[in-house]
Amino acid sequence: MSPEKPYLLKKIFISITTVLGVLIFSLPVIAQQNKLLDSAKNIFRAQPELATSLLVQVKNNAIKAKDNNSLIAAELIAGNIAYFKGKHDTALAIYLHALIIAEKNNFHEQISAICNEIGTLFKKNKDLKKALFYYTRAMNEAAIIKNDAQIANSHNNIGLVYEEDGNYSNALKQYQKSLFYYQKAKEKLGESTA
Repeated sequence: MSPEKPYLLKKIFISITTVLGVLIFSLPVIAQQNKLLDSAKNIFRAQPELATSLLVQVKNNAIKAKDNNSLIAAELIAGNIAYFKGKHDTALAIYLHALIIAEKNNFHEQISAICNEIGTLFKKNKDLKKALFYYTRAMNEAAIIKNDAQIANSHNNIGLVYEEDGNYSNALKQYQKSLFYYQKAKEKLGESTA
């Protein structure tokens, strides 16, 4: 055996054990992140301060672990907290920060969810043109990953914008598309709201 082969084998073995070690030690952190995110998501409207403190932990852990999914999820909840407190400029800044991270990582599902929240914020503030832009972007991102439930939600939200603008024929078309995609996704809850 040449002297290079044992060296290469040793290097490969070290690389494999390093990767496995990182994965094994990361699993409990990810599980903890999920618990903290779930807790924050469940209490953010009733206890925004407690949810915010949980999100600080999640964000710190996510940055250390380079866990962009958890970071984006935490930012989305933080944006929702600001939104429900009426701090819409702050919410928009948080959402846009999350959107940048999601775009850099090509996380289409998260891009869709964030754009949906941004669209809702603009709709609430009667900027229907921007709301329509973000809801349409949410729909397009959901279409890339073939997420029928998110496509349905986007069509429903687009319909709400058209309805608020008085464009009832386009609103009806969007609601019908929403119903189609909810049925396709077999989401009975969506069928009842569309």
